[in-house]
Amino acid sequence: MRPLGRNLVLLGHVGIDVYIAKDRARVRHAGSAFNVACGVSGAGAEALCIATAGPRSRPDVLRSLERCGVRFLLLPTPDAADHVFVFEMTKAPEEQRLSRLSLGHGDAALSDQIALLPFDDYHFHLGSMPLESAVALVDKIKLEKPHSSLSCTLYAHHLQRPREWSNVLGRCDVVFMNDSELEEIRASSCLEDCAEDRLLVVTGGAAGAVAFVDGVPTLSHTPASGTVRCTTGAGDVLAGAFLGRLCRWRDLADALVVAVDLAAISVQDFGVEHVIGERASIGVPRSGIVQPDPQIPLAPLGSFSFSISRSHETRDATGLFVRRGGKLLLAAKPPQKAFVPGVLYVPGGKLEPGESAEKCAERELREETRLQDGNLAYCGSSVYWPDSSTRMVYRFLQFRVDNPLGEASANDDISEVSWHEEGALKRSDLFGLTWAQLWLDRFLGRVLTSTRQPAPTLKSISSVLQQITFDRNDRPDEA
Repeated sequence: MRPLGRNLVLLGHVGIDVYIAKDRARVRHAGSAFNVACGVSGAGAEALCIATAGPRSRPDVLRSLERCGVRFLLLPTPDAADHVFVFEMTKAPEEQRLSRLSLGHGDAALSDQIALLPFDDYHFHLGSMPLESAVALVDKIKLEKPHSSLSCTLYAHHLQRPREWSNVLGRCDVVFMNDSELEEIRASSCLEDCAEDRLLVVTGGAAGAVAFVDGVPTLSHTPASGTVRCTTGAGDVLAGAFLGRLCRWRDLADALVVAVDLAAISVQDFGVEHVIGERASIGVPRSGIVQPDPQIPLAPLGSFSFSISRSHETRDATGLFVRRGGKLLLAAKPPQKAFVPGVLYVPGGKLEPGESAEKCAERELREETRLQDGNLAYCGSSVYWPDSSTRMVYRFLQFRVDNPLGEASANDDISEVSWHEEGALKRSDLFGLTWAQLWLDRFLGRVLTSTRQPAPTLKSISSVLQQITFDRNDRPDEA
Protein backbone atom coordinates (compact mmCIF):
# COMPACT_ATOMS: atom_id res chain seq x y z
CA MET A 1 0.00 0.00 0.00
CA ARG A 2 1.34 3.39 -1.04
CA PRO A 3 0.26 6.59 0.73
CA LEU A 4 -2.52 8.43 -1.08
CA GLY A 5 -1.16 11.10 -3.42
CA ARG A 6 -2.26 14.69 -2.83
CA ASN A 7 -2.57 15.73 -6.47
CA LEU A 8 -5.40 14.03 -8.34
CA VAL A 9 -4.85 13.22 -12.03
CA LEU A 10 -7.70 11.81 -14.12
CA LEU A 11 -6.90 9.71 -17.19
CA GLY A 12 -9.53 8.79 -19.77
CA HIS A 13 -11.62 10.33 -22.52
CA VAL A 14 -14.15 13.08 -23.14
CA GLY A 15 -17.03 12.09 -25.40
CA ILE A 16 -20.70 12.60 -26.11
CA ASP A 17 -23.85 10.78 -24.97
CA VAL A 18 -27.13 11.04 -26.90
CA TYR A 19 -30.30 10.28 -24.90
CA ILE A 20 -33.39 9.49 -27.00
CA ALA A 21 -36.53 9.96 -24.92
CA LYS A 22 -40.19 10.18 -25.90
CA ASP A 23 -40.25 13.94 -26.34
CA ARG A 24 -36.82 14.64 -27.88
CA ALA A 25 -33.16 13.72 -28.09
CA ARG A 26 -30.69 15.25 -25.65
CA VAL A 27 -26.95 15.58 -26.28
CA ARG A 28 -24.62 15.79 -23.30
CA HIS A 29 -20.90 15.83 -22.71
CA ALA A 30 -19.79 12.47 -21.32
CA GLY A 31 -16.91 10.03 -21.22
CA SER A 32 -15.26 8.60 -18.14
CA ALA A 33 -12.78 11.45 -17.64
CA PHE A 34 -15.47 14.11 -18.08
CA ASN A 35 -17.92 12.41 -15.71
CA VAL A 36 -15.27 11.91 -13.03
CA ALA A 37 -14.15 15.54 -13.48
CA CYS A 38 -17.74 16.67 -12.88
CA GLY A 39 -17.71 14.74 -9.61
CA VAL A 40 -14.45 16.40 -8.56
CA SER A 41 -15.85 19.85 -9.40
CA GLY A 42 -19.20 19.25 -7.72
CA ALA A 43 -17.39 18.19 -4.55
CA GLY A 44 -15.39 21.43 -4.39
CA ALA A 45 -12.07 19.70 -5.06
CA GLU A 46 -9.35 20.02 -7.72
CA ALA A 47 -7.78 17.76 -10.33
CA LEU A 48 -5.77 17.71 -13.51
CA CYS A 49 -7.62 15.85 -16.28
CA ILE A 50 -5.54 14.39 -19.13
CA ALA A 51 -8.01 13.06 -21.67
CA THR A 52 -8.51 12.30 -25.33
CA ALA A 53 -11.34 14.23 -26.95
CA GLY A 54 -12.95 14.53 -30.37
CA PRO A 55 -13.59 17.76 -32.27
CA ARG A 56 -17.15 18.22 -30.96
CA SER A 57 -16.12 18.86 -27.33
CA ARG A 58 -17.67 22.18 -26.26
CA PRO A 59 -15.11 24.65 -24.86
CA ASP A 60 -17.73 26.47 -22.77
CA VAL A 61 -18.59 23.32 -20.80
CA LEU A 62 -14.94 22.52 -20.19
CA ARG A 63 -14.26 26.12 -19.13
CA SER A 64 -17.01 25.84 -16.52
CA LEU A 65 -15.14 22.86 -15.06
CA GLU A 66 -11.86 24.74 -15.16
CA ARG A 67 -13.37 27.66 -13.23
CA CYS A 68 -14.44 25.12 -10.58
CA GLY A 69 -11.03 23.53 -10.09
CA VAL A 70 -10.48 20.94 -12.86
CA ARG A 71 -7.80 21.77 -15.41
CA PHE A 72 -7.80 19.97 -18.74
CA LEU A 73 -5.06 18.77 -21.03
CA LEU A 74 -6.97 17.51 -24.06
CA LEU A 75 -5.33 15.25 -26.63
CA PRO A 76 -6.85 14.59 -30.07
CA THR A 77 -8.33 11.17 -30.72
CA PRO A 78 -7.01 9.13 -33.65
CA ASP A 79 -8.55 10.24 -36.95
CA ALA A 80 -10.34 13.09 -35.11
CA ALA A 81 -13.04 10.65 -33.98
CA ASP A 82 -15.66 11.47 -31.36
CA HIS A 83 -16.54 8.93 -28.70
CA VAL A 84 -20.35 8.75 -28.90
CA PHE A 85 -22.87 6.54 -27.11
CA VAL A 86 -26.58 6.54 -27.91
CA PHE A 87 -29.17 5.53 -25.29
CA GLU A 88 -32.82 4.61 -25.88
CA MET A 89 -34.33 5.87 -22.62
CA THR A 90 -37.74 4.24 -23.22
CA LYS A 91 -36.17 0.79 -22.80
CA ALA A 92 -35.12 -1.08 -19.69
CA PRO A 93 -31.77 0.10 -18.26
CA GLU A 94 -29.86 -2.98 -19.45
CA GLU A 95 -31.05 -2.33 -23.02
CA GLN A 96 -30.59 1.43 -23.13
CA ARG A 97 -27.16 1.58 -24.71
CA LEU A 98 -27.80 1.23 -28.44
CA SER A 99 -24.51 1.85 -30.14
CA ARG A 100 -21.06 3.28 -29.98
CA LEU A 101 -20.86 5.35 -33.14
CA SER A 102 -17.17 6.13 -33.23
CA LEU A 103 -14.38 5.45 -30.78
CA GLY A 104 -10.89 6.82 -30.57
CA HIS A 105 -9.27 6.48 -27.17
CA GLY A 106 -5.71 7.51 -27.99
CA ASP A 107 -4.43 5.84 -24.82
CA ALA A 108 -0.82 5.89 -26.07
CA ALA A 109 -1.03 9.68 -26.02
CA LEU A 110 -2.21 9.55 -22.38
CA SER A 111 0.75 7.38 -21.48
CA ASP A 112 3.18 9.84 -23.06
CA GLN A 113 1.98 12.65 -20.76
CA ILE A 114 2.70 10.81 -17.51
CA ALA A 115 6.48 11.23 -17.83
CA LEU A 116 6.02 15.01 -18.27
CA LEU A 117 4.38 15.52 -14.88
CA PRO A 118 6.94 17.27 -12.65
CA PHE A 119 6.39 15.65 -9.24
CA ASP A 120 5.83 12.20 -7.80
CA ASP A 121 3.06 12.78 -5.26
CA TYR A 122 0.05 12.01 -7.45
CA HIS A 123 -3.03 9.92 -7.30
CA PHE A 124 -3.96 8.64 -10.78
CA HIS A 125 -7.50 7.50 -11.57
CA LEU A 126 -8.04 5.36 -14.64
CA GLY A 127 -11.31 5.97 -16.46
CA SER A 128 -13.15 3.40 -18.53
CA MET A 129 -10.90 2.13 -21.33
CA PRO A 130 -9.90 -1.15 -22.98
CA LEU A 131 -8.20 -3.42 -20.47
CA GLU A 132 -4.98 -3.61 -22.48
CA SER A 133 -4.80 0.20 -22.42
CA ALA A 134 -5.27 0.20 -18.64
CA VAL A 135 -2.45 -2.33 -18.28
CA ALA A 136 -0.14 -0.14 -20.39
CA LEU A 137 -0.98 2.97 -18.35
CA VAL A 138 -0.42 1.14 -15.07
CA ASP A 139 2.98 -0.05 -16.28
CA LYS A 140 3.88 3.51 -17.29
CA ILE A 141 2.84 4.93 -13.94
CA LYS A 142 4.78 2.23 -12.12
CA LEU A 143 7.87 3.11 -14.15
CA GLU A 144 7.65 6.91 -14.16
CA LYS A 145 5.84 7.67 -10.85
CA PRO A 146 6.56 4.69 -8.58
CA HIS A 147 5.47 6.43 -5.37
CA SER A 148 2.12 7.61 -6.71
CA SER A 149 -1.15 5.94 -5.75
CA LEU A 150 -3.71 4.64 -8.23
CA SER A 151 -7.43 3.87 -8.50
CA CYS A 152 -9.81 2.37 -11.04
CA THR A 153 -13.35 1.12 -11.46
CA LEU A 154 -13.86 -2.63 -11.80
CA TYR A 155 -16.29 -3.79 -14.49
CA ALA A 156 -17.77 -7.28 -14.75
CA HIS A 157 -16.21 -7.94 -18.16
CA HIS A 158 -12.75 -7.49 -16.63
CA LEU A 159 -13.21 -10.80 -14.86
CA GLN A 160 -13.23 -12.56 -18.23
CA ARG A 161 -9.54 -11.67 -18.58
CA PRO A 162 -8.13 -12.42 -15.13
CA ARG A 163 -4.46 -12.14 -16.07
CA GLU A 164 -4.72 -8.59 -17.44
CA TRP A 165 -7.09 -7.52 -14.68
CA SER A 166 -4.80 -8.83 -11.93
CA ASN A 167 -2.02 -6.63 -13.34
CA VAL A 168 -4.21 -3.56 -12.90
CA LEU A 169 -5.70 -4.60 -9.57
CA GLY A 170 -2.29 -5.38 -8.09
CA ARG A 171 -1.26 -1.75 -8.53
CA CYS A 172 -4.51 -0.09 -7.40
CA ASP A 173 -4.88 1.33 -3.90
CA VAL A 174 -8.55 2.33 -4.33
CA VAL A 175 -11.08 0.26 -6.30
CA PHE A 176 -14.69 1.15 -7.13
CA MET A 177 -17.37 -1.37 -8.08
CA ASN A 178 -21.15 -1.70 -7.93
CA ASP A 179 -23.24 -4.39 -6.23
CA SER A 180 -23.52 -6.44 -9.45
CA GLU A 181 -19.75 -6.60 -9.83
CA LEU A 182 -19.47 -7.57 -6.18
CA GLU A 183 -21.68 -10.59 -6.80
CA GLU A 184 -19.65 -11.54 -9.91
CA ILE A 185 -16.41 -11.34 -7.96
CA ARG A 186 -17.85 -13.34 -5.09
CA ALA A 187 -18.82 -16.06 -7.55
CA SER A 188 -15.31 -16.07 -9.05
CA SER A 189 -13.66 -16.63 -5.63
CA CYS A 190 -11.30 -13.66 -5.96
CA LEU A 191 -13.07 -11.37 -3.49
CA GLU A 192 -10.22 -11.33 -0.97
CA ASP A 193 -7.76 -10.26 -3.66
CA CYS A 194 -9.95 -7.27 -4.51
CA ALA A 195 -10.19 -6.12 -0.90
CA GLU A 196 -6.80 -6.92 0.63
CA ASP A 197 -4.54 -3.95 1.44
CA ARG A 198 -6.67 -1.39 -0.40
CA LEU A 199 -9.72 0.82 -0.03
CA LEU A 200 -12.77 -0.71 -1.72
CA VAL A 201 -15.90 1.35 -2.39
CA VAL A 202 -19.02 -0.61 -3.37
CA THR A 203 -22.05 1.28 -4.66
CA GLY A 204 -25.64 0.11 -4.43
CA GLY A 205 -27.70 2.65 -6.38
CA ALA A 206 -30.31 4.40 -4.24
CA ALA A 207 -29.06 2.52 -1.16
CA GLY A 208 -25.79 4.48 -1.26
CA ALA A 209 -22.30 3.09 -0.85
CA VAL A 210 -20.08 1.15 1.54
CA ALA A 211 -16.35 1.52 2.17
CA PHE A 212 -14.22 -1.50 3.07
CA VAL A 213 -10.76 -0.74 4.46
CA ASP A 214 -8.33 -3.62 3.94
CA GLY A 215 -11.40 -5.88 3.86
CA VAL A 216 -12.97 -4.42 7.03
CA PRO A 217 -16.52 -3.00 6.60
CA THR A 218 -15.89 0.51 7.90
CA LEU A 219 -18.47 3.00 6.71
CA SER A 220 -21.79 3.31 4.86
CA HIS A 221 -23.96 6.21 3.81
CA THR A 222 -27.43 6.37 2.26
CA PRO A 223 -28.62 9.55 0.51
CA ALA A 224 -32.02 11.15 0.82
CA SER A 225 -34.50 9.77 -1.69
CA GLY A 226 -35.10 11.83 -4.83
CA THR A 227 -35.96 11.83 -8.51
CA VAL A 228 -34.16 9.32 -10.73
CA ARG A 229 -34.18 10.20 -14.42
CA CYS A 230 -30.91 8.77 -15.74
CA THR A 231 -28.22 6.84 -13.88
CA THR A 232 -25.58 6.92 -16.64
CA GLY A 233 -22.36 8.41 -15.28
CA ALA A 234 -23.43 8.37 -11.62
CA GLY A 235 -20.70 5.88 -10.68
CA ASP A 236 -18.04 8.10 -12.26
CA VAL A 237 -19.41 11.16 -10.43
CA LEU A 238 -19.21 9.25 -7.16
CA ALA A 239 -15.61 8.18 -7.87
CA GLY A 240 -14.57 11.73 -8.76
CA ALA A 241 -16.20 13.32 -5.72
CA PHE A 242 -14.80 10.64 -3.41
CA LEU A 243 -11.23 10.92 -4.70
CA GLY A 244 -11.31 14.71 -4.89
CA ARG A 245 -12.40 15.06 -1.27
CA LEU A 246 -10.12 12.28 0.00
CA CYS A 247 -6.99 13.61 -1.72
CA ARG A 248 -7.61 17.12 -0.46
CA TRP A 249 -9.12 16.72 3.02
CA ARG A 250 -8.00 13.18 3.99
CA ASP A 251 -11.28 12.23 5.67
CA LEU A 252 -13.00 9.00 4.60
CA ALA A 253 -16.40 9.91 6.08
CA ASP A 254 -16.39 13.31 4.41
CA ALA A 255 -15.41 11.75 1.08
CA LEU A 256 -18.09 9.05 1.19
CA VAL A 257 -20.92 11.34 2.30
CA VAL A 258 -20.18 14.01 -0.31
CA ALA A 259 -19.69 11.42 -3.07
CA VAL A 260 -22.93 9.54 -2.35
CA ASP A 261 -24.99 12.72 -2.04
CA LEU A 262 -23.54 14.19 -5.24
CA ALA A 263 -24.16 10.95 -7.16
CA ALA A 264 -27.80 11.13 -6.02
CA ILE A 265 -28.01 14.63 -7.56
CA SER A 266 -26.41 13.44 -10.79
CA VAL A 267 -29.24 10.97 -11.56
CA GLN A 268 -31.90 13.70 -11.52
CA ASP A 269 -31.27 14.70 -15.14
CA PHE A 270 -29.71 13.39 -18.34
CA GLY A 271 -25.92 13.46 -18.30
CA VAL A 272 -23.94 14.79 -15.36
CA GLU A 273 -23.05 18.36 -16.39
CA HIS A 274 -25.57 19.74 -13.88
CA VAL A 275 -23.43 18.67 -10.88
CA ILE A 276 -20.60 21.09 -11.80
CA GLY A 277 -20.19 23.45 -8.87
CA GLU A 278 -22.91 21.71 -6.80
CA ARG A 279 -20.88 21.71 -3.58
CA ALA A 280 -22.96 24.39 -1.86
CA SER A 281 -26.19 22.40 -2.25
CA ILE A 282 -24.72 19.34 -0.53
CA GLY A 283 -24.17 21.28 2.68
CA VAL A 284 -21.00 19.55 3.88
CA PRO A 285 -18.37 21.83 5.47
CA ARG A 286 -14.73 21.74 4.39
CA SER A 287 -13.68 20.89 7.92
CA GLY A 288 -15.22 19.41 11.05
CA ILE A 289 -16.97 16.17 11.94
CA VAL A 290 -19.07 14.61 9.18
CA GLN A 291 -21.65 12.07 10.31
CA PRO A 292 -22.82 9.57 7.68
CA ASP A 293 -26.34 8.14 7.67
CA PRO A 294 -25.66 4.38 8.11
CA GLN A 295 -28.80 2.67 6.80
CA ILE A 296 -26.93 -0.19 5.08
CA PRO A 297 -26.22 -3.06 7.51
CA LEU A 298 -22.49 -3.72 7.42
CA ALA A 299 -21.11 -7.25 7.28
CA PRO A 300 -17.91 -8.97 6.11
CA LEU A 301 -17.46 -8.93 2.34
CA GLY A 302 -18.19 -12.63 2.04
CA SER A 303 -21.73 -12.20 3.38
CA PHE A 304 -22.45 -8.53 2.66
CA SER A 305 -25.46 -7.55 0.55
CA PHE A 306 -27.19 -4.22 -0.01
CA SER A 307 -30.35 -3.61 1.96
CA ILE A 308 -31.86 -0.70 3.86
CA SER A 309 -32.58 -0.74 7.59
CA ARG A 310 -34.51 2.19 9.07
CA SER A 311 -35.59 0.53 12.30
CA HIS A 312 -32.24 0.77 14.07
CA GLU A 313 -30.96 3.32 16.57
CA THR A 314 -27.62 5.02 15.90
CA ARG A 315 -25.48 5.65 18.97
CA ASP A 316 -22.48 7.95 18.73
CA ALA A 317 -19.25 7.02 20.53
CA THR A 318 -15.60 8.02 20.45
CA GLY A 319 -12.46 6.02 19.73
CA LEU A 320 -9.12 7.39 21.00
CA PHE A 321 -5.85 6.66 19.22
CA VAL A 322 -3.45 7.64 21.99
CA ARG A 323 0.23 7.93 21.03
CA ARG A 324 3.28 8.79 23.09
CA GLY A 325 6.94 8.13 22.42
CA GLY A 326 6.16 6.47 19.10
CA LYS A 327 3.82 3.89 20.69
CA LEU A 328 0.06 3.35 20.60
CA LEU A 329 -2.04 2.72 23.71
CA LEU A 330 -4.34 -0.31 23.41
CA ALA A 331 -6.90 -1.72 25.80
CA ALA A 332 -8.22 -5.16 26.67
CA LYS A 333 -11.88 -5.48 27.68
CA PRO A 334 -13.72 -8.10 29.75
CA PRO A 335 -15.64 -10.55 27.53
CA GLN A 336 -19.01 -9.14 28.62
CA LYS A 337 -17.94 -5.63 27.52
CA ALA A 338 -16.26 -6.56 24.23
CA PHE A 339 -17.83 -6.55 20.76
CA VAL A 340 -15.37 -9.33 19.85
CA PRO A 341 -13.67 -11.16 22.74
CA GLY A 342 -9.92 -11.72 22.77
CA VAL A 343 -8.77 -8.72 20.71
CA LEU A 344 -7.40 -5.29 21.63
CA TYR A 345 -9.27 -2.00 21.31
CA VAL A 346 -8.51 1.69 21.61
CA PRO A 347 -10.01 3.50 24.61
CA GLY A 348 -13.28 5.39 24.12
CA GLY A 349 -16.94 5.33 24.91
CA LYS A 350 -20.46 6.60 24.22
CA LEU A 351 -21.45 10.26 24.14
CA GLU A 352 -23.67 11.41 26.99
CA PRO A 353 -26.82 13.44 26.18
CA GLY A 354 -25.86 16.95 25.08
CA GLU A 355 -22.15 16.16 25.11
CA SER A 356 -19.93 17.11 22.18
CA ALA A 357 -17.61 14.55 20.63
CA GLU A 358 -14.55 16.49 21.79
CA LYS A 359 -15.75 16.66 25.40
CA CYS A 360 -16.59 12.96 25.31
CA ALA A 361 -13.08 12.16 24.05
CA GLU A 362 -11.48 14.17 26.87
CA ARG A 363 -13.74 12.55 29.48
CA GLU A 364 -13.20 8.98 28.25
CA LEU A 365 -9.44 9.53 28.19
CA ARG A 366 -9.50 10.47 31.88
CA GLU A 367 -12.03 7.84 32.96
CA GLU A 368 -10.59 4.83 31.13
CA THR A 369 -6.83 5.51 31.19
CA ARG A 370 -6.20 8.24 33.82
CA LEU A 371 -4.39 10.23 31.12
CA GLN A 372 -5.24 13.83 30.27
CA ASP A 373 -4.29 17.01 28.42
CA GLY A 374 -3.12 15.41 25.17
CA ASN A 375 -3.21 17.12 21.79
CA LEU A 376 -6.67 16.13 20.55
CA ALA A 377 -7.60 16.04 16.85
CA TYR A 378 -10.54 14.46 15.01
CA CYS A 379 -9.31 11.93 12.42
CA GLY A 380 -12.41 10.24 10.97
CA SER A 381 -15.61 8.29 11.49
CA SER A 382 -16.55 4.63 11.20
CA VAL A 383 -19.66 2.53 11.74
CA TYR A 384 -20.11 -0.79 13.52
CA TRP A 385 -23.11 -3.11 13.22
CA PRO A 386 -22.80 -5.89 15.83
CA ASP A 387 -24.95 -8.00 13.46
CA SER A 388 -27.46 -7.35 10.69
CA SER A 389 -30.46 -7.89 12.97
CA THR A 390 -29.39 -5.54 15.78
CA ARG A 391 -31.36 -2.40 16.59
CA MET A 392 -28.25 -0.59 17.90
CA VAL A 393 -25.64 0.74 15.47
CA TYR A 394 -22.50 2.48 16.70
CA ARG A 395 -21.06 5.46 14.86
CA PHE A 396 -17.51 5.94 16.12
CA LEU A 397 -15.93 9.39 15.96
CA GLN A 398 -12.20 8.75 15.98
CA PHE A 399 -9.72 11.09 17.65
CA ARG A 400 -5.96 11.16 17.71
CA VAL A 401 -4.48 12.04 21.11
CA ASP A 402 -0.76 12.85 21.09
CA ASN A 403 1.51 13.04 24.14
CA PRO A 404 -1.05 13.00 26.99
CA LEU A 405 0.11 13.57 30.54
CA GLY A 406 0.06 11.01 33.33
CA GLU A 407 0.62 7.29 33.83
CA ALA A 408 -1.78 5.04 31.93
CA SER A 409 -3.84 2.62 34.02
CA ALA A 410 -6.97 0.57 33.32
CA ASN A 411 -10.29 1.82 34.64
CA ASP A 412 -14.01 1.78 33.94
CA ASP A 413 -14.81 -0.73 31.12
CA ILE A 414 -11.14 -1.61 30.52
CA SER A 415 -9.36 -4.52 32.17
CA GLU A 416 -5.82 -3.75 30.98
CA VAL A 417 -3.90 -1.09 29.03
CA SER A 418 -0.52 -1.43 27.31
CA TRP A 419 1.72 0.50 24.88
CA HIS A 420 2.57 -1.10 21.53
CA GLU A 421 4.84 -0.49 18.56
CA GLU A 422 2.39 -0.02 15.67
CA GLY A 423 4.65 -1.76 13.19
CA ALA A 424 4.60 -4.93 15.27
CA LEU A 425 0.80 -5.20 15.45
CA LYS A 426 -0.98 -7.88 13.44
CA ARG A 427 -4.51 -7.66 12.14
CA SER A 428 -5.55 -10.64 14.29
CA ASP A 429 -4.48 -8.69 17.41
CA LEU A 430 -7.02 -5.92 16.96
CA PHE A 431 -10.72 -5.15 16.73
CA GLY A 432 -11.53 -4.73 13.02
CA LEU A 433 -12.30 -0.99 13.09
CA THR A 434 -9.13 -0.32 15.09
CA TRP A 435 -7.09 -2.05 12.40
CA ALA A 436 -8.97 -0.17 9.67
CA GLN A 437 -8.24 3.21 11.26
CA LEU A 438 -4.53 2.43 11.60
CA TRP A 439 -4.48 1.40 7.93
CA LEU A 440 -6.18 4.68 7.00
CA ASP A 441 -3.66 6.66 9.08
CA ARG A 442 -0.86 5.23 6.97
CA PHE A 443 -2.72 5.53 3.67
CA LEU A 444 -3.82 9.12 4.25
CA GLY A 445 -0.36 10.20 5.38
CA ARG A 446 -1.16 10.78 9.04
CA VAL A 447 1.83 8.60 9.89
CA LEU A 448 5.12 9.62 8.29
CA THR A 449 6.50 7.27 5.65
CA SER A 450 9.80 7.18 3.82
CA THR A 451 8.11 7.66 0.43
CA ARG A 452 6.06 10.75 1.29
CA GLN A 453 7.33 13.88 -0.48
CA PRO A 454 6.31 17.52 0.05
CA ALA A 455 3.00 18.00 -1.75
CA PRO A 456 3.13 20.43 -4.68
CA THR A 457 0.10 22.55 -5.45
CA LEU A 458 -2.04 21.98 -8.49
CA LYS A 459 -1.03 25.41 -9.81
CA SER A 460 2.64 24.38 -9.73
CA ILE A 461 1.79 21.31 -11.79
CA SER A 462 -0.15 23.39 -14.28
CA SER A 463 2.66 25.88 -14.68
CA VAL A 464 4.90 23.15 -16.05
CA LEU A 465 2.32 22.09 -18.62
CA GLN A 466 2.19 25.06 -20.95
CA GLN A 467 -1.18 24.05 -22.33
CA ILE A 468 -2.86 24.81 -19.00
CA THR A 469 -1.08 27.77 -17.43
CA PHE A 470 -4.20 29.83 -16.65
CA ASP A 471 -5.64 30.22 -13.16
CA ARG A 472 -9.10 28.97 -12.19
CA ASN A 473 -10.87 32.29 -12.74
CA ASP A 474 -9.25 33.03 -16.10
CA ARG A 475 -11.24 32.54 -19.28
CA PRO A 476 -8.96 31.08 -21.97
CA ASP A 477 -9.98 31.26 -25.62
CA GLU A 478 -9.58 27.52 -26.04
CA ALA A 479 -10.27 24.50 -23.86
